[in-house]
Amino acid sequence: MPFKNNSIDTVISVLTFCNSEKMNERYEIMKKALPTLEPLSKDPSVFLMLWDNGSSEDVKDYLKGLGFFNFQYFSEENLYDVPVLRAISETAKTLNAKYICHVEDDLELMKPDCLLSLKKFLDENEDVGGVRLLKFDYYNQEKYDKRRSGPGVDRSNFMSLRNIIDNSSLVWSDPIKVDEHTFFKVNWHWYNFPIFAKSEVFEKVVVKGDVEPLQAQEGIMAKNFNDLNLKLSILNGGVFNHLGTFNAKGSARLFVRDNLVNKKELTGQFPLLKDKEISRSVEKFKLALKGFLKNEDS
Repeated sequence: MPFKNNSIDTVISVLTFCNSEKMNERYEIMKKALPTLEPLSKDPSVFLMLWDNGSSEDVKDYLKGLGFFNFQYFSEENLYDVPVLRAISETAKTLNAKYICHVEDDLELMKPDCLLSLKKFLDENEDVGGVRLLKFDYYNQEKYDKRRSGPGVDRSNFMSLRNIIDNSSLVWSDPIKVDEHTFFKVNWHWYNFPIFAKSEVFEKVVVKGDVEPLQAQEGIMAKNFNDLNLKLSILNGGVFNHLGTFNAKGSARLFVRDNLVNKKELTGQFPLLKDKEISRSVEKFKLALKGFLKNEDS
């Protein structure tokens, strides 16, 4: 998808991984979720990119057929979600983009028309670092409470209804209307389900140095965000619906844990990734991006 560098202010990056033979449920979820992102490509202010973590060849062929991405990168190694988060920040610097959003391949876009409102809200609220985008209803919070179980709970979209860093209760602002959307400010922690963030904030939150992936990395990012003394927000109703499942055929995290990790090297579920190998992975990406941008400008 062609674009003009000088019109871009938002980088949205999608992380993909699937082995179609062993993760058939995941593949079906991907094929349902990813096409919903196409409307984002029609916004000239958006740079929509894909980072694939070594999917099987048929999945790569499917992804390459999604022509609405501005840029696709196929990594030769799977370092989980660690290098891609650094890569998003580096891409924003390269394109001088003001906003960032990290998305995964099991998230269905429900509200493609909300980007302008998200930008307005962040620009008008200096005390907010980002907006949580996962499906959530302020007026029916119990439905999304991770500590509840049983009928009526939306397990695919549930979350901790506390700040996990200081274990404080959530304190909500009054509703804030922007266009047709309603926002609330809240003292929530960072997490790596999609947050539409200010790039300058994202850069400070992303982990530098050695790190374990997934939840361990996310915990450090939550602490980093907490140190900034900023609030998060929600766009009521959410922007993305999580389609993920909770078994190894549908969950990339569980599949990697059970199939790609050498248990003899572990003290926890996942290995400690060294900064040297993370940086090497990001540099490979940056070279590919540089070549792509040079070709686009020529």
